[in-house]
Amino acid sequence: MNAYVINILLIMFWAMALLLFNPNKLKKKAFIAIATIQWIFVSGLRNITSGADPDTIEYLRHFNSVKNMPWSKIPVLFYNTYVKGVGKDPGYTVLVKLVQVFTKNYQCYLVIVAIILFSSLAVWVYKNSKMPCFSYILFSTLFYSFFAVTGTRQTIATALVVFIGTELIKKRKFFPFLLICLIASTIHKSSMCLLPFYFLSQKKITRKYILFVLALFPIIAVFRNQFLDLLNFISGYEYEELSTSGAKSFTFFYFVIVIVSLILLRYVRENSKNYKMYYNALFLGMLFIPLVFVHPSLMRVVQYFSVYLMLLVPELIMCVQKKYRNLVYIAIVIVLMIITNIYTSNYSFFWQ
Repeated sequence: MNAYVINILLIMFWAMALLLFNPNKLKKKAFIAIATIQWIFVSGLRNITSGADPDTIEYLRHFNSVKNMPWSKIPVLFYNTYVKGVGKDPGYTVLVKLVQVFTKNYQCYLVIVAIILFSSLAVWVYKNSKMPCFSYILFSTLFYSFFAVTGTRQTIATALVVFIGTELIKKRKFFPFLLICLIASTIHKSSMCLLPFYFLSQKKITRKYILFVLALFPIIAVFRNQFLDLLNFISGYEYEELSTSGAKSFTFFYFVIVIVSLILLRYVRENSKNYKMYYNALFLGMLFIPLVFVHPSLMRVVQYFSVYLMLLVPELIMCVQKKYRNLVYIAIVIVLMIITNIYTSNYSFFWQ
C-alpha cells in the first residue's frame, strides 16, 4: 500500500471521528487542520526522486544556483524576461531568494512551499466545500502528483490565483484579482489564463449557453493544432506536437463529471449559491482538454479549472437522496482509492 492510499485512509479516519456524528464548525476546522498537516508532511518531506517529473531535479539545481546570486541581479532578470524576451518566471527566483534569507536548506524550502499551498487550500475548502473530506480525497486522487510532488512553480501560482483568488472573484474585486494574477504570472506565466475567468465565472448557465459550449468542443478538438500557438502563449512555453500525447483516463473521468453535472444542474442550481462559478470552470476545463492531446504538458492550463471539481463534485453528491447518498459516497471513494493505488507515481521520504 503506497503513501497516498495511507494518507487517504487517515483522512477518512479523521473525517469519521470528527464529522460523522454531530458535525459543527469547530470539528470541521479541526478536520481540515489535520488533513492540512498530513499533506504538508507528505509533500514537504518528499525525496526529490518522488514523482515522474524530470523538472524536480532542475528545481534543486535552480535553488542552489540562487544561493550565490546577488540581489542586484533580480532587476536584470525581470528586464531580460519582459524586455529582451530571454528567460522566464523571474518571480519564482525572487521567492526562492526570499526564502533563502531564512534557510538555505532545500528540504525546508519544500516544506515552506507545502505550507503555502495547503494552508491556502485549507481556507478554500473550509469556505466553499460542503463535503471537505471528499474534497481532500478528490485532491489526493487527481491532483496530488502534480501540485504536491512535482509542479513547484505552478503549485505556488495556483495557491495565489485559485485558492486565494476565488474569494476575490466571488466578491467582484477585479483590481486585487488582477494584481494577484500579475504576481502569479511572474512565478508561472500560465496563471494568466485565470484572468478571463473573472468575467466568465458569473455567466448564467442557460440551455443556449450549454449548447454553445458543447458545440464549441468538437470544433476545438478538430482544429486543436491550430490553437497550439495560442496555447503556447497562455502556458508560457513552446510546445511541439507529440504523437504520444493526451490524458485519456483523466479525460474520461472529466466527461463523466460533465454529463452528471448537466443532468443534475437543476438540483445544484437550487442548492448552491456558487454553482455558476463551478460550472463555468468545468466548461473552461473541458474546452482546454483537446489541446492536451497536442502536448500533455498543456494540462497545466486545464489544472487551474479542474481543481474546482473539488467543490463541484460534493455539490453533485448532495443532490442524491439521503437514503442513497452514503452508498454513492462510499462507491466513489472506493473507485478513487483504486485509481490512486494503480496510477500513483513512486514516492519516498527524503530520508529513504
